[in-house]
Amino acid sequence: MLKIIMCHAFQAFGIYMVYINILNWITNQIFELTTDTSLLPYFFILAACNLFLRQEETMNQHSLSSSKRTCNGVVISKL
Repeated sequence: MLKIIMCHAFQAFGIYMVYINILNWITNQIFELTTDTSLLPYFFILAACNLFLRQEETMNQHSLSSSKRTCNGVVISKL
């Protein structure tokens, strides 16, 4: 019984150590990514693309909502 408990405890400790190492690696990668100044142009390009796509999405939603009207609660498209 003690052998089984020790085996499970050792496995749990090993899984915990792997988890901590993966977490530390991810944290280091995020820190390196956010502090690397050579990536700033790419962040600006991504931000501009994001703003453009959000603007397009808003325009599409606005045109969809203006092209529909309701009649007694039923949505009728103006196709």
